[in-house]
Amino acid sequence: MNCAMISGRLKWDPTIAYTTGEKQLCVARFKVEVPKKKDPSKYDNISCVAFGEVAEKFEKYLRKGDFVALTGQNTCGSYVKDGKRIYTQEILVEEIDHAPSMRSGGEAAKKEATPAPENADVRIETEDCVPDGFSLLGDGDIPF
Repeated sequence: MNCAMISGRLKWDPTIAYTTGEKQLCVARFKVEVPKKKDPSKYDNISCVAFGEVAEKFEKYLRKGDFVALTGQNTCGSYVKDGKRIYTQEILVEEIDHAPSMRSGGEAAKKEATPAPENADVRIETEDCVPDGFSLLGDGDIPF
């Protein structure tokens, strides 16, 4: 099984291109900065490529600094440059989840989190608040 799952911030804006021919296909190339486990102040820069609808998400919604969590396949390749073979490794992205950064002037930056009131009680206490097919549990009914 070849499955790679990484999360981190985009190192720069994705590079977007379209293939030529009858059917154009969007291609996005980018790097994700992933903090190192032993020293979180240092990063691994993981090269990634996405195609089609996934790549179009990068074109429309994602910019440098946005947090992404992606799933894909680890791919290896090589090419010759100036008579020397160069080996490459990148993630072929299949799925993406993202959380936009708090850029100044953007909608995300204008919204501030509203904390819950200190006296807020989120427990359901009455039967009329319980959805059909569910039942109200007391503290003694929870197995942990």
